[in-house]
Amino acid sequence: MEIKRVTVSDPHGLHMREAVKVAELARKHKSKAYLCHKCKFANACSILEMVTLEATNGVNIAVIADGPDEKEVIENICKLFVEKI
Repeated sequence: MEIKRVTVSDPHGLHMREAVKVAELARKHKSKAYLCHKCKFANACSILEMVTLEATNGVNIAVIADGPDEKEVIENICKLFVEKI
């Protein structure tokens, strides 16, 4: 299991458009990936779950993955946030 923290840098926070991009990326990997904010977990393949995290601009979220390509999926998801999706 791998965990990495990343800051939401979009002025509108983690909303539908960003969640779609994260979900598309997460579905390409074999590992299970999750986002966590304020003790709420969201499956990275579920757009609705990610939007309900209510992660606004500037907050830190945890990206968690478990599986054969966990490091790769975490790095790719974090890269989306760093590049401001």
